[in-house]
Amino acid sequence: MGTLTNLKILLLNLQNVGTLTNLKILLLNLQNVGTLTNLKILLLNLQNVGTLTNLKILLLNLQNVGTLTNLKILLLNLQNVGTLTNLKILLLNLQNVGTLTNLKILLLNLQNVGTLTNLKILLLNLQNVGTLTNLKILLLNLQNVGTLTNLKILLLNLQNVGTLTNLKILLLNLQNVGTLTNLKILLLNLQNVGTLTFDIYGKILIKRLVCF
Repeated sequence: MGTLTNLKILLLNLQNVGTLTNLKILLLNLQNVGTLTNLKILLLNLQNVGTLTNLKILLLNLQNVGTLTNLKILLLNLQNVGTLTNLKILLLNLQNVGTLTNLKILLLNLQNVGTLTNLKILLLNLQNVGTLTNLKILLLNLQNVGTLTNLKILLLNLQNVGTLTNLKILLLNLQNVGTLTNLKILLLNLQNVGTLTFDIYGKILIKRLVCF
């Protein structure tokens, strides 16, 4: 992939969801694409649905893409959701990416969630990445959550990364949480990294999470 500029992904603006069973969405399995400009995808703007079961979203399995400019996807702005079961999101399985600039991912801005069970998010499994600049990930800004069970987040499993500059990860800004059970966060499983530059705030956050 040549260049990803200003990639903003906001996916699944779901409000008051009743029942989605075995929803499988294979989105943008693009191969050998020349240029995508101003691609805006608003996916699954679902209202008044009760349950999400076995929701599997395979998003942006892009191979050999020339240019993606101003890609904006609205991702999982969930409000007032009853139950999410076996939600598996495979996001941005990018291979052989040249440059990622100003990648901002706002993921799972969940408010007033009853139960999250077996939520597994595989985020940014990037291999052979040249440069990541100003990568800001705001993940799981959860408010008023009842129960989180077996929450496993595999974040930034980066292999063979050239340079990471100004990486800021704001993870799990939880307010008014009832119970967190078996919370396992695998953060920054980095292998063969050239340079990692963090600010003080980022270091403090990561240390707190590891201790937690």
